[in-house]
Amino acid sequence: MTRLQKNLLEFLEDKNRIDILITSNNSENFQAEQVLKYLKISFTTLPDFRAVEFDDLISYREEILQIQTAIWKHSKNGGVLIIPQRTMQNPIPKANLLKSKKISFGEEFQIDLEDFGYKKVDIVLERGEFLENGNGLDIFPINTENPYRIKFEGSEISHIQEFSELTQRFIGDEVEDFELVPAIPQIAPHRKIEIENKILNSEFNTRTPDFESFGLWFLNEEETFKIPQKASIRNLSDLPDAVGFYDIEFETKQARKKKSKIILDELEIGEYVVHSDYGIGLFEGLSRERVLGVEQDFVRMKYQGDSHLLVPIGNLHYLSRYISSTGKVPKVDKLGKGGFSKKSGKVRGKLAEIAKYIVDLSAKRRLISAPKIAQIDLKPLQRESGFKYTEDQEDSIFEITEGLQKGFPMDHLLIGDVGFGKTEVALNTIYFVAKNGFQSAFVVPTTILAKQHFDTLKIRLKNFGIQIAHIDRFTKLKEKREIQKKVESGEIDLVIGTHAILTFKFKNLALFIVDEEHKFGVKQKSQLQELYVNTHLLSMSATPIPRTLHQALSQIKTISKLETPPKERIGTRTFVKNYDEVAIKDAILRELKRNGQVFYIFNSIAEIENKKSEILRILPNLQIAVLHSKVPAKQMEDEIDKFTNNEYRILLATSIVGAGIHIPNVNTIIIEGADRFGIADLHQLRGRVGRSDREGFCHLFVEDFSEISEKAEQRLLALEKNSSLGVGSNLAKQDLEIRGGGNIAGESQSGHIDDVGYSLYIRMLEKEIEKLSKSGEVFQRKGVDIQLKIETYISTDLIPDDRIRLDIYRRVTNAENLSDVDEVEDEVFERFGKLDQITKQFFDIVKIRILSERKNISGVSNSGNKIYFTKLSGEREMISAETRDHDDILKAVFQFLEKS
Repeated sequence: MTRLQKNLLEFLEDKNRIDILITSNNSENFQAEQVLKYLKISFTTLPDFRAVEFDDLISYREEILQIQTAIWKHSKNGGVLIIPQRTMQNPIPKANLLKSKKISFGEEFQIDLEDFGYKKVDIVLERGEFLENGNGLDIFPINTENPYRIKFEGSEISHIQEFSELTQRFIGDEVEDFELVPAIPQIAPHRKIEIENKILNSEFNTRTPDFESFGLWFLNEEETFKIPQKASIRNLSDLPDAVGFYDIEFETKQARKKKSKIILDELEIGEYVVHSDYGIGLFEGLSRERVLGVEQDFVRMKYQGDSHLLVPIGNLHYLSRYISSTGKVPKVDKLGKGGFSKKSGKVRGKLAEIAKYIVDLSAKRRLISAPKIAQIDLKPLQRESGFKYTEDQEDSIFEITEGLQKGFPMDHLLIGDVGFGKTEVALNTIYFVAKNGFQSAFVVPTTILAKQHFDTLKIRLKNFGIQIAHIDRFTKLKEKREIQKKVESGEIDLVIGTHAILTFKFKNLALFIVDEEHKFGVKQKSQLQELYVNTHLLSMSATPIPRTLHQALSQIKTISKLETPPKERIGTRTFVKNYDEVAIKDAILRELKRNGQVFYIFNSIAEIENKKSEILRILPNLQIAVLHSKVPAKQMEDEIDKFTNNEYRILLATSIVGAGIHIPNVNTIIIEGADRFGIADLHQLRGRVGRSDREGFCHLFVEDFSEISEKAEQRLLALEKNSSLGVGSNLAKQDLEIRGGGNIAGESQSGHIDDVGYSLYIRMLEKEIEKLSKSGEVFQRKGVDIQLKIETYISTDLIPDDRIRLDIYRRVTNAENLSDVDEVEDEVFERFGKLDQITKQFFDIVKIRILSERKNISGVSNSGNKIYFTKLSGEREMISAETRDHDDILKAVFQFLEKS
């Protein structure tokens, strides 16, 4: 029990009453909550709101919605109000500005949701969002656990039901009503106009100078929450310490939930797309065409010489978004010249070699024995961590320690974002091995990372008698020889270092850990496995890989993922602004005032020294290190080491810092020319800061908003709105996964990757690995040529939005069984209402395609009421439907397929 908890408990048990409890931060919030729960006292907690006056509040939307919900809830239920000190210093709207409205069955819906502060979106995923669907409405109130789907008959509400934002499917039964709390304070119209005018006249450096971004800063005293002047104020820290020891079992800290998202189709008009047969073209969207006398939807692609390709919806699995290894713009292919098939053939040949190397080595290792590590209790180590492990961490530790007990060499890949707890999982593995009397080696790509891991593990392992050593290029020869001698004799249980430790001889090495696994190519990693062939291997990477490649690799290695951020980790605020020296100066000083350091990303080697002079002009006497790819490796390591030791306050660099530099004291990153970076690169760069209990800031500067493309602007603003931890851009996640898959084959493959794009490259690699690891038995879609003269598409009356229709087309055409199709069909009904005849026919045709594949039928067509089935053998069979009506044709096809 902490001192705060002891004092609070004694104060309340002495019949004292608390109305408002002011804490220092979220950690104290949690401590106070446990005491109040124990005493069964009701309470409401406000989050730690750390904005500085006139910050753009778009980046703080999540906290603001939590604050408003809490104020509304407290006004209804009373109890203790827990408020962090920094939150108290910022404007909090009064409860009378946050009056809820009841949404009830049988009544009309008469709320202007945008005036209520709700955002109109394509798909409802987060609180404060809504979507209008023909005769329905999806809305996620800021005050409820789940969103609601409302349906109307005429103007009256005929159906209200909760649904899951993760699956978009209904939860539980219908409900009679629910409360809807506004997402922005409901002030008088004339006051809102007055505030909006003040915002416009203030010339804030933002793309969104509106009430949502700045309105709270202009609320007056009558509109904001204050502690009553007559309140009796006591300071808990001034009270005498509680006497005696309270043995109270408080709840353990709850880990955060994972944030899972449905990803809308990633293809956007004008983007480069790869067709696995025809190559790189430009995506032009959905196109409805009349073919064989009936209308159908196609994807339209543009190639060289203004040639076009219409891709049937049934062949969507041939398409993927083009992503290069370098970010360069690709050359569009020519249709019909065979050039792309030659390129893809070369890539496939190279990937077959890589896949064979990976699979052969895996098979070889499975025939060799490795130390069999006995199960031990890990609780003594875990208790000293000071935090509750996430479920992902617990699962990963179980999977890895299980692999160590099998008696043949484990090959395990642990994937997790920076700060999600990979080192803690590795620590458990090292402890598990050491307590069984075996040694571990921990290899990392850089000297700095080696030092950071050594410092962390030394502290955590000091009470357990585990001897640890550290080697890098700064280790003196005499000391290195001494360490080497102790490793050989078995006196050292764990050695951490760069590739230098690969030459060491060990007495009884059982575990080799490779951090930043994606920095090593496949050959380097395979050489490591050959060198330590009977040793267990744990590889760790911050770069995710696609689910499909994960499945292919699971044939030859075990994989765990850490997808839940620790509760203590705060995250990073993101601001998008026009380039402005005053704003840059403010951002740097804001960090320096809390004794932090700054990354400044400037992606021009030729101009980087001039940029340094510009910064020194606005902030003289600042210590600035400069890094880019032309700085010699030794000098680069020296400069990073000095920066890590706080000899420099700013690291001015190209995007080289995106590659795994972890410095806990750096919690502000400035990215100049942000519109010229890809979404995944920005997401990765932003991940360099905000990795601890200190809030991070990411400032994205563009030269001039009016000059950048609409797409670039949308992506930057999406990053700004998704500042809080774990809410990355979906596109960024996809890009990172695909690039992570490319890293499996090593950096030297970038030329091959650019020929076909990352997505297709990964699909080819998956097939080659599956082919070898499953002895050639790989599921290949046979393709069914369906030419039934029936209109089949998803009606634009039912789903007007092309992106949502394309997303559903893609999910349905990728389905491998009928239950998958039924699930999407049910989802469409729940989200958009009753399916019209043509949309039903589309789903029927997809089912016919799946059934035909199972029955080895390659083609289905009709002429009038005559229906023809062509089998893979070439044999043809004809049946007759009752009439040529679409219903009768489909009924006859299904009857034939179910019988044959």
